[in-house]
Amino acid sequence: MSPPDGGAILQAAGGAAVPLRWVLPGHGESYVRCGGWVSSVHTTPAGVRHVVPYRDSCRRFDCPVCFRDWASREAGRIEDRAALGILKSRRHRAIHVVVAPPPELWHLADDLDGYRTLRALAYDEGEAAGLDGGVWVYHHYRVGDRWENNRAGLCAVGPHFHVIGDGWIKPRPGGWVVKNLGVRDSVFNTAYYLLTHAPRAEGMFPQDNLSKPRRAVQTVTWAQAWSYRTLVAPVPVRKGDEVRYCPLCRKLLPKNDWHDAHWAGSGPPPTEPHVDGAGDWRA
Repeated sequence: MSPPDGGAILQAAGGAAVPLRWVLPGHGESYVRCGGWVSSVHTTPAGVRHVVPYRDSCRRFDCPVCFRDWASREAGRIEDRAALGILKSRRHRAIHVVVAPPPELWHLADDLDGYRTLRALAYDEGEAAGLDGGVWVYHHYRVGDRWENNRAGLCAVGPHFHVIGDGWIKPRPGGWVVKNLGVRDSVFNTAYYLLTHAPRAEGMFPQDNLSKPRRAVQTVTWAQAWSYRTLVAPVPVRKGDEVRYCPLCRKLLPKNDWHDAHWAGSGPPPTEPHVDGAGDWRA
């Protein structure tokens, strides 16, 4: 999917407006190693090397090969924090809500201050409709069967927000649309899907009195009862951060027992878990 041309990012100087160009995931350049086969290897107490191959990934938003791995990692983080929000909510479940401004406000997303104004208005509309709190994901383009969305064509511009959160949504008059898409069976799956086509504002601009630039906008935010100020969550340790599963041993092993290896044998590397008897995988 190629987003429509939005113009170049300009430096913020003298209070001038900062135009934004919205870029979808996977529209940058990949590294040479992206998508190649590497392996995790561990040695059993009997001295046997077990090899578990996997695709190498840079897990970057921009990478056309690995952006789905980026989305998966970020969706896991959303799932962890949302679990605490669900636990502390009145209804103990998460719903998926769309908050969409009327077309006459779409132009606000064309520059930095306008986007922040649009987001603040969306927060107000969501709260007025009964949304108590959640994680907000901004979409600049509309995707779905109603549009031509292949990567060779253009997406249709239509700024809107998706929210995974808690609330009891009531219909409201006016130009804004606030629609409850139902209770989520999986926060992770919903977040992953949303992130695969959630854009970023391309480029950076400098902060006052700081030499390091920062991103112009945040397009994934936590608001109301699930905001960082209100919902203080401990930093979770996900299972995959401390252990790794060996399908040959059929058990979880400490991550320190594993090391990465690259194929040094002849021919294409095996892609299934196996025993490395010939020493073809090397660190």
